Amino acid sequence: MRICFLGDSITNGIGDPEFLGWPGRLCKREAPSLADLTAYNLGVRADTTALLLERALPEITHRLPDGVDGRVVVSCGVADAFLMGDLPRIPSFDSLANLRQILDQLTPRYPLLVVGPTPVADPRRNAQVAEINSVYANGLAETDIPFCNVYERLGQSAAWQHDLQIGDGVHPKADGYTAMADIIADWKGWRSWF
Repeated sequence: MRICFLGDSITNGIGDPEFLGWPGRLCKREAPSLADLTAYNLGVRADTTALLLERALPEITHRLPDGVDGRVVVSCGVADAFLMGDLPRIPSFDSLANLRQILDQLTPRYPLLVVGPTPVADPRRNAQVAEINSVYANGLAETDIPFCNVYERLGQSAAWQHDLQIGDGVHPKADGYTAMADIIADWKGWRSWF
């Protein structure tokens, strides 16, 4: 099995002193029972859904050619919520439209999962992240693509909140990424692949 994790800096694991992020921790859990697992972290710092749309198909098809057991996890939205003055870089419904285009490109070829955006420390930006998360949850409910809503649970996670406070307010440290991996590891969408 080969899994591509497509996303922004949260997917990349920025801030993690162990350089695993949540994708590395998630795959590490599965490794004992699945020795032939290959994970590709395609997280890029500050990538919006518009930038992900440009690179998703070429990057993923290069790593998941025909004939392999390839799967894709998409996680985005936090970079879209970055405020430029009073406006987000990408408004929530445009963010959903970009995400849908990414998924439309990939759906015919690969099993897909979507992990929602994560809370941040800045209240104004966090309100925008919450809106994007809600729009994603509602928009993807109309599809067969599983959506993992990590926003609410991480908002209540002491480890996530502590890491935001001691870090840059957006990216957690090891404990925060572990909390996120714990949520996804128990999610039925992820479990269905194993």
